[in-house]
Amino acid sequence: MGRRGVSRRAATGGAVVVALCAALVAAAPAAWAYLPGGGSGTLGVAVGSLAPPERPAVTAAGPDVSVTWAPPVAPGPGVLASWVTRTAVGSGTESSACGAPDRPLEPGATGCTDADVPEGSYTYAVHLRYRTWTVTSPMSAPVVVAPWTRTSLSADTDTVTYGDESAVTWTATITTSAPTPTTGTVTVSSDDTVVCTIVLPEAACTADDPVGLDVSASTRPVVATYSGDSDHPGSTSSPVALTVLRDTTTATVSVVPSAVTYGYEQQAVMHVVITTGHGEGVPSDGENAAIYVGSIP
Repeated sequence: MGRRGVSRRAATGGAVVVALCAALVAAAPAAWAYLPGGGSGTLGVAVGSLAPPERPAVTAAGPDVSVTWAPPVAPGPGVLASWVTRTAVGSGTESSACGAPDRPLEPGATGCTDADVPEGSYTYAVHLRYRTWTVTSPMSAPVVVAPWTRTSLSADTDTVTYGDESAVTWTATITTSAPTPTTGTVTVSSDDTVVCTIVLPEAACTADDPVGLDVSASTRPVVATYSGDSDHPGSTSSPVALTVLRDTTTATVSVVPSAVTYGYEQQAVMHVVITTGHGEGVPSDGENAAIYVGSIP
């Protein structure tokens, strides 16, 4: 009876230990582990930890905010995922800035750009995930995004003949951080030559008259410059490449009289009229037009 009693107590104690271990493992955070073992001696266990990132540095440049942080260190082999969130100062509204838990940044990333941020004041935080562990950096210092506009320009063709700039339709789009609509003008130009002007809310313009963009061996840059208004700052688009081809010309010759005696050709007066595709008269002073009768000049 004594032995049976000891046996029951040992069995009961073992069940309690197993149940306790199972409960601890079930309730433990991801960094815990259950290590079965037996015997006597000393057991050394290496414990890893995932340190939170340092406070990120933030810089605003127009509508874009650059976020950088120190290289993170993984506690062991495996992929270390990261993403960045933006929090509006005052309201506390959190938004995805770079990446997301299901779309992390490239492994080893130490920076990103949060583009087209609405005007306001924000703080940023970097999140790291290693296996099932997740940590978050301290919030960055507040960064202020000032009112901004972004101007873009497009054309319905990338090639025009010299003097026929009115054949091109230029369309400008103004993106703004403010909720109010933009007003003012958008000037479409190439170097110092104004091609046409858009008066908002119109979105496009064409040249009213030939503006004489010079023929170029390579493409010419054309940009749109928004003037800005009391609520919106001005901005300039990236250049659009335009190829300006040489103009076409037409030459006509008339002779008076229409017939002369052989040897008296100098009595014939030849009139030459050269016109361009857009009506400009050529040649200009100092230029010559050669006339051939058959093969004789």
